[in-house]
Amino acid sequence: MIFAVFFVKIIHYIFMFWYVILNKNISKWLKGVSFLAQTEYLYNWKWTGYNPIGVGWETCDPGHNFGPGIREFYTVHYVLSGTGTYIVKGKEYHPKAGDMFAHAPYETVYYEADAQNPWNYVWINFVINGDVPYMFEKPLVSAPELRPIFRGIQ
Repeated sequence: MIFAVFFVKIIHYIFMFWYVILNKNISKWLKGVSFLAQTEYLYNWKWTGYNPIGVGWETCDPGHNFGPGIREFYTVHYVLSGTGTYIVKGKEYHPKAGDMFAHAPYETVYYEADAQNPWNYVWINFVINGDVPYMFEKPLVSAPELRPIFRGIQ
């Protein structure tokens, strides 16, 4: 339950920013444009707690990958469809639709879309000013009940 509350809070901030900053300013330029990947960078207001700094989605080609690499912020990916491989802290995971995989800043990660059934996912990048959620102790979490929330990002 705490996990769901954390993500609902993050999603609330993202939709607030989407409407105020992005929807009013650039949606007229994006009409009729189709994307296979899109990232929106958000301003870090340095709020206490969770500060979303980026959100995006991608429909991956077979074998598309990231890494090995690191980022300077927290990242959560939610898999909408397909599957892939995620490696963090020397362990390999196989996220599928309805799963989330997450990593903390400065962790070396690698992830790759499956060759037969590549994933389509959304991600949220954020910084945390305060206590880090326990979810970052578990690199892979099944949360199919959050699909409607994450689907709204795409």
